[in-house]
This record gives sequence, structure tokens and C-alpha cells, in this order.
Amino acid sequence: MPERNGPRSSGNSLTVSWKAAGLGNTVTSADFSLTGTANVTSQCFTRSGNPVQGVPKSETVDVNVSGSFPVRNGSVTGSLTVSPLSTLTCTGSQQVRILSVSFDLTLNGDDLPPVTLTG
Repeated sequence: MPERNGPRSSGNSLTVSWKAAGLGNTVTSADFSLTGTANVTSQCFTRSGNPVQGVPKSETVDVNVSGSFPVRNGSVTGSLTVSPLSTLTCTGSQQVRILSVSFDLTLNGDDLPPVTLTG
């Protein structure tokens, strides 16, 4: 069963990390997928850290990322990243900054029970 380290957002991405054990010694890799939705509020900021005029953008983003990870001694340590998390586009040298994020996600792995992640 996967143990999660918890989703965390950084920049314009959301990363979910986990460790899954009990996969046996004959398996060399395991496929994992992360699906669901994330509710994101973002805004453009200048390089000096000041918000650009305008209303922050709120949106719901569909999440569907997957990957194959090596199994060592019956366990997997992995992470999947949703990027970009916001579809907001900034001009010039402005940068997208995530103001808030909530999510309802499911982590699925080969022959493992799904893990629901909400926050």
C-alpha cells in the first residue's frame, strides 16, 4: 500500500510523492497514475514580487499524469508532477504564482489499492 509524503505545490506545479512496499521481488517496474481535479487560484507577479493589477484567475484543472517506476527489493519510491498547474499566461518577465490550491486526486498503482488525496 502506498504511503504518501503529501502533495505540495511549488511554482506552477503540484507534486505528489509516495513510497509503496510489498510488491515482491520478481517485479522490476510498476506503473502509477494520478487522476482527479485541482482547484487553482493564480495571479501574475513581477520579478520583484509585486502582484500585477487585475483579478486573480480561478480555475478547475483536470489531472491525469502517469509514469513507470523501478521496483527495488519489493518497493517503489516515486513522484508525479502536474505542470503547469495553472493555465494563466503572464506577459514579459512576469511569473505565474499559485495563490491557493485544493485537490481531489486518486493515486493508482499496479495491483495496489487506490489512495485518495484531498486537501
